[in-house]
Amino acid sequence: MALVRRFPTATETEAIIDFFKENWGAQHLMARRPEFLAWQFSNDRNPLSDTGGISALTVWDGARLVGMQGLIYTDFSVRGENMPGVWLCNLMAAPDYKSKGVGVLLMDGVHRIGAKVIATSGINPELYPFYKKLRYICCDALPRYIRIPDAGRFRTLTGLAADVLPAPGIVAPQHVTQEERFGPDWDAFFNRHVAGDAYIGVKRDAEYMNWRYAEHPDFNYRILACRDGKTLRGALVYRMERVRDKEDCVMRIVEFYAASEKEALQLARAADRVACDESACFIDFYALNFSHVSALAQAGWYTDAKTTPDIFAGTPSLFQPLDLQPRDVRSALRILDPAYTQETSLQDNLCITRADGDQDRPN
Repeated sequence: MALVRRFPTATETEAIIDFFKENWGAQHLMARRPEFLAWQFSNDRNPLSDTGGISALTVWDGARLVGMQGLIYTDFSVRGENMPGVWLCNLMAAPDYKSKGVGVLLMDGVHRIGAKVIATSGINPELYPFYKKLRYICCDALPRYIRIPDAGRFRTLTGLAADVLPAPGIVAPQHVTQEERFGPDWDAFFNRHVAGDAYIGVKRDAEYMNWRYAEHPDFNYRILACRDGKTLRGALVYRMERVRDKEDCVMRIVEFYAASEKEALQLARAADRVACDESACFIDFYALNFSHVSALAQAGWYTDAKTTPDIFAGTPSLFQPLDLQPRDVRSALRILDPAYTQETSLQDNLCITRADGDQDRPN
């Protein structure tokens, strides 16, 4: 019988959950948390699928599910132009079908569903060359930025001796406040200060940001907003992550945008205060082509792995449980619009954070 590739129906969600159990174990997040599966792969957010099932491509051999590619739908902003796109995650094939081209069949299908942008992050090292062969724009490792507000707590967690870098000249964050959701003023800020001729990335409008952070089913993301009077001038999103089986915690910044260096410094200073209040061992932030690296440097962050290799090599990135080996976050993106296929400068405009796709989620 020929293999059939298609979007799943609503009645096939249980078969997909069983597929996770069979291939990745009953304790995998998607196997044990149907509500998280429904949130991450929300069909309501994917206009490319009309079958009513979760947002994914599946491969069937008769009534048997033998392959799946999860699809997180999002619009992308590509140098000022809105394009439909998907983040790829949870690629699976039944063990006895891996040699039958199920993975290739799924990837071919992804390129035919109507998305103009296809992206993925947290790529397995063995799969990474595959995306290069498919002419994706590839990033070997998302740049990471680290702030150590307390050397003692940092050393307790990592075993490393590190300096708390000075942060002279930072103005007090008088206009930085904690907020619960993104409103219409965020859309105006994003369109004016982020999206534009030099930006290729997720269309981070208020609808997307609220779905991704304010409405997350598990994590308690928080927003710090910087304002000049009533005008929004910047914002960052973070969460506090407790290390499994320890009292230590880490502050994970997942989004950071500012209209200028001044607001970036104010937000960095506000993050410092939160980290100190929460007794965080350190703060980190992963982002490709981040606009305000110099502001982080002025705020006492470690921003260059080449000049301080011990800090970057010894600062863990996984905490459930604690893994003292840092892990690179490999990412890839392809724009299917013919106008962009021959561009060689796309990577200079590509903006990806660690939270894009499914990389900031529970275990």
